[in-house]
Formats: sequence, C-alpha cells, structure tokens
Amino acid sequence: MLWTLEPAERDAYLAKESTKMFTKDNWVLVEIACTRSSLEFFKAKQAYQVRYKTSIEEDVAYHTSG
Repeated sequence: MLWTLEPAERDAYLAKESTKMFTKDNWVLVEIACTRSSLEFFKAKQAYQVRYKTSIEEDVAYHTSG
C-alpha cells in the first residue's frame, strides 16, 4: 500500500500510524517534519486531514505528553 500512494498521502499514512504508537524511539513524525519542504509538509497535512477527518496537530497533541 505504501508504494501505491502519492508522496503526501504516504506521509499522512505514516504519520497516522506513528501517532497510534508514539514512543521515544519512533521518529517518523520528526523525519517527515524535518526532511520535507514546506510545500510537501503542507500537502501531507492536507492529505492527513482529508483521509482521517482530523488534523495531524490534534492527533500528535492527543497521543503525546511532555
């Protein structure tokens, strides 16, 4: 499934999976945020919103602490 998605949709999917099991050792969100251009990250956030009907910021805030 990961190989058939557009890059923004793939990042959205990986971000969602990462928020479900966020630990100190899981750096998927950090990698997406740091290695994508502003436009690529914006498209990933849009794809996340469309696919999961919630914002990535809300999910990260809900599933993390500290």
